[in-house]
Amino acid sequence: MPIKGSDIENEGILSVAKIMCIAAKTAPKTMGRDSVVANILSHNDIKPICDILKKEATRLPFLGRDATTFENANLGVLIGAKSCESDLNFNCGACGYSSCTDLSKAKKILRSQRGPSCMFKILDAGIAACFAAKIARDFGCDNRVFYSFFPANQLTLEPTEKSDKDLLPILQKLKLIDADIVCGIPLAVASKNPFFDRSAFWSKEAIDQMVAKLYPAVHTRMVGLEKKQE
Repeated sequence: MPIKGSDIENEGILSVAKIMCIAAKTAPKTMGRDSVVANILSHNDIKPICDILKKEATRLPFLGRDATTFENANLGVLIGAKSCESDLNFNCGACGYSSCTDLSKAKKILRSQRGPSCMFKILDAGIAACFAAKIARDFGCDNRVFYSFFPANQLTLEPTEKSDKDLLPILQKLKLIDADIVCGIPLAVASKNPFFDRSAFWSKEAIDQMVAKLYPAVHTRMVGLEKKQE
């Protein structure tokens, strides 16, 4: 009896997600000390994240776009790190504190992520995400690393802004990963990668307007392309 293509895709993409979590776990870590966490999200787990992002799109328009693309995901892999404390004793000062002990004792704040954070823990999470994304690519799964999965954090801190206060009850109910910082890798099996098709959501004019609004100091033209003054 033949196996349906949809069944193959569903079973295969789950296997890939599991291997991605293994790759994140075995990725290089600073001094070999592991603070990285990796979880798998079902399609139903992703839906409440999309709902939150659409609500926040009035503040940051790109979150609405990302939410729409996430709805095309079969699964998602969360990569996070417990980054608000450091046992490295490097005392490098990159976090803004004079010692790792001071960082660990510092009052934590809630924005889209939790901070302040150890730079090396953030780097470890980024490397782990890259290792996981490579696995997805090698097995032919559509994927992309997104910062926009931040609502999956297990946020239990006092909010710092009104928007955070509005979202906090929803965020606390999610508890999809126990981490201070988090990124996500949605996975899909499609004829075209749904996570890179940005033109489907915005025209060039709309993108230019958003960049001008959010990043007024950014020059979008390449150096050397400016017209010469007559």
